[in-house]
Amino acid sequence: EYKRQEEVKETKWSKIKNGIAVDLGKVYRLSHLKLQYSPQKCDEIVDGNVLLSIDGKNWTALPEVIPTGAIPAAGQQPSKGQLQFPFLGDPARFIKIEMASNLSCISGTTKLWVYQLPDFK
Repeated sequence: EYKRQEEVKETKWSKIKNGIAVDLGKVYRLSHLKLQYSPQKCDEIVDGNVLLSIDGKNWTALPEVIPTGAIPAAGQQPSKGQLQFPFLGDPARFIKIEMASNLSCISGTTKLWVYQLPDFK
């Protein structure tokens, strides 16, 4: 069982043309991502994809899309200026969230947290 989760410290993220890019500094087994964004003067968060990479060159798009629908612990996502996205222990150092619109609210991200599963081997 993988009940223990830890926040990844030293997470760096930046805005890209149609979303955000995250560098965790090294490869982790991911639990979930949580971010806050400004929902004003931007396009609704729809038609989004999450991509993961170990090396920053080869990317894998996850089958889940944004909006995610209802997540048991968090409800409908995104909601009220916040987005939570679950992972299933996926290994990655880099995360990209890409939206169909270049004016998506995801580009207005103000805070971001990534959590990992330290006991997952």
